[in-house]
Amino acid sequence: MHKKILIIENSLYFTGGLKAILSIADLLRSEFEFHFIIPAKSKIGMEITEKGFKVVRLPFLEINKSFNTLIYLPRLYRNARKVQKYMKKESITVLHVNDVFNMVGCMVKRFEPGIHLVYHVRLLKDSYIAPLYLFFLRWVKKYASYILCVSEAVRKDIGYPFNSVVMYENPVKEELYEAWNGLKEPGSLRILYLANYVRGKGQEYGLRAFIEVHKKYPLTTLVFAGDITGPASEKYKQSLVSEAEKAGVASNVIFNGKVTDVEKEMKYCDVVLNLSESESFSFVCLEAMLYGVPLIAADSGGPAELTAKGDKAFLVSKKDHTAASNALLYLIQHPKEVKERATIARKWAIKKFDMTYSKAILSRVYANTFIQ
Repeated sequence: MHKKILIIENSLYFTGGLKAILSIADLLRSEFEFHFIIPAKSKIGMEITEKGFKVVRLPFLEINKSFNTLIYLPRLYRNARKVQKYMKKESITVLHVNDVFNMVGCMVKRFEPGIHLVYHVRLLKDSYIAPLYLFFLRWVKKYASYILCVSEAVRKDIGYPFNSVVMYENPVKEELYEAWNGLKEPGSLRILYLANYVRGKGQEYGLRAFIEVHKKYPLTTLVFAGDITGPASEKYKQSLVSEAEKAGVASNVIFNGKVTDVEKEMKYCDVVLNLSESESFSFVCLEAMLYGVPLIAADSGGPAELTAKGDKAFLVSKKDHTAASNALLYLIQHPKEVKERATIARKWAIKKFDMTYSKAILSRVYANTFIQ
């Protein structure tokens, strides 16, 4: 009988974190039986059930970016009791919380000290309000058996606790389309910006960089692709639309929704642009490199690690649209060099981020046999 793992995922929308945990759970399903608990109003249930995993919904109202959730500690207590009851019913002994801001795991550990608690840290402290982040992290360090960090940048950021381990994640599977084969028409560059419409993801810097490039190469195109995650997200997207219209580039800027086929979207474009203000890892950057597509990323944490400090892809300063536009211009003007660089980056990323190592680490963490 397989050991059972309960994963708490409190995202309302499909995120890189969920994509990663589903990918590695799929690899480990021959060793463990996975159950998922998600918020009652979450839109991600189908993605989990399609993988064949059991899904339970709870009325989560966890502490996150909004201060007003602090008043719902009774809800936190009730949820923890429900999780505790579910774990007993299903004979589950390992609880994996996929978000450092979800305190249900720590609360359950207080009720049931004998459970094996694993926390995933997928954010740098500057992604949220630092005092709150550090407060929650203090509790995670106290109660978690293991803390999984998605990068060395994260492990450094949380102070290298003794029970922490870096576990890279790679959601890319077997490729379905032909390999990216160089810039089709450098002067007609098609730029992909793949991220949900959320402030902090850096789309405004990508747009401003594109505006500068468009002045010299008017046939270039910028494609935004991402999900709307709420009213603030819709407002942010509209601000980008307005800025594109005012700059006179609206006809060359495409605003698409959620991408279901990342490989196809990336390989159809000439370059992937990611200028997020804070990235603990960045699956978008990793996927671009693994697919052999040129990448321009902001030096915002994880991307520096992913690109070997800019050796394997273009790395520019945060919030610096001028540096990003210069990188785009260089790419247009040196297509042969760019293709060679992308090919080298692909080979390097395939080796460095081989899921065999991460699978082994998580398997041993679940079995409580991992030793640093």
